[in-house]
Amino acid sequence: MPATIVSAANAEHYKWGGPNATDCDAWYLVRTPDLNIIEELMPPGTSETLHHHVHARQFMFVLEGQLTLMVEYHDFLLHPGEGLEVAPGQLHQAINRSSAPARFVVTSQPPSHDDRIEDSPTAPAPTDDRTITALILKIYRQMMAGKVDPTLITPQLYATLTPEILAQAQALFATFGEPTKLTLKSRQTTPTGTGYVYTGTFPTGDFQVVIDITTTGKVSGYRLAP
Repeated sequence: MPATIVSAANAEHYKWGGPNATDCDAWYLVRTPDLNIIEELMPPGTSETLHHHVHARQFMFVLEGQLTLMVEYHDFLLHPGEGLEVAPGQLHQAINRSSAPARFVVTSQPPSHDDRIEDSPTAPAPTDDRTITALILKIYRQMMAGKVDPTLITPQLYATLTPEILAQAQALFATFGEPTKLTLKSRQTTPTGTGYVYTGTFPTGDFQVVIDITTTGKVSGYRLAP
């Protein structure tokens, strides 16, 4: 297939954002099973919803205007010629707080549209296997990094995560490595929500991952077992 010049003038176009999903524009510059490169245009005052991706690694690069990118509750103001990487599992949100449109390019590998987990503070407790698996991986990666997002867990659980405990967990999880597969083994109702037991396939062997989730969607327990 010969090479083809691609731009917003001839690329596949779609709308997104806002109450009717029509506030912002996007164009697929590259769309393959392994990679998406999308040019996007956000009018003043628009934003996307708070979310994260389980597998996709993204890079946002601003072409025109100013874009605020919130990553793990830290705001980064990007100007033309500046970009920011968003790793899998990182909570993020693109916002245009300026008085002019923001045009930027988003690179996602693998593609992110089917790998998107909404993180609304008012979202109901997750019940489907895909969302719970994503939550397990997200917290696991945060534990490996030695820092857990307090909005994901109950205050009681957060209070137990002293620097010493986090350091021990970080070392333990780093030894196990990240699970390559999680399979739901059982679930049961608890006094505060639901407990789930998964069988995890790790580089060092198979272990059980136990996670307790309250009716409000907060994690109240998280542990590994032989």
